Order: sequence, then structure tokens, then C-alpha cells
Amino acid sequence: MLTHLITPLENFESKYDRLQQEYTGNYAWYQFTLAQRVIEIYLQRGSGYLLEIQMKFTAGATKLETAQMLNELERFSPGWKAWAAQVDAGNVQPALSPAT
Repeated sequence: MLTHLITPLENFESKYDRLQQEYTGNYAWYQFTLAQRVIEIYLQRGSGYLLEIQMKFTAGATKLETAQMLNELERFSPGWKAWAAQVDAGNVQPALSPAT
């Protein structure tokens, strides 16, 4: 069970260090939630999607705010904004394996 559940996606960026140090359960929740979304897209689009994202967001690129990043990701694969709304509402339950 997570304690001090902080779910808005912007908190993952703005409170990243604090989540890592003080709220490791919350930090892990964000990591699993994000990984689950990426795996979902990978299963639909394959590794080409990951290469597209890597090319778009290269090292040294301008840092984007959460909303800007979601807008960019939405262009590549619709569903990121809907996913973020579910994260913000705390309605995402990351799973280690697909439901049967």
C-alpha cells in the first residue's frame, strides 16, 4: 500500500528528488505506470516508436514542461493525454504482468 499518495503527473517532475528519497512507493508507482504505458504502445507500434521518440527528444534538447511533453507525445500516439488524466486522478493501477 502506498502512503502519502501523490499522483498528479506534474509532481513526478517537480518533486522527483523528494519522491525518490522520501516516498519510494510513490516513485515506484510513477515508474511502473509510465513503463506500462510505454509497453502498451510498444506492443502496438514496435520499436520504431521508441526510435521516433529518441530522435524527437535528443539529449540537449529544450526541456519541456509536462503539458508540452504530453502535447508532443500525443502527436506521435494519441492516448497520452487520456493516460495522464487517469494518472492525475489516481486511476492507474500498474501491473507487473498482463491481466488474465
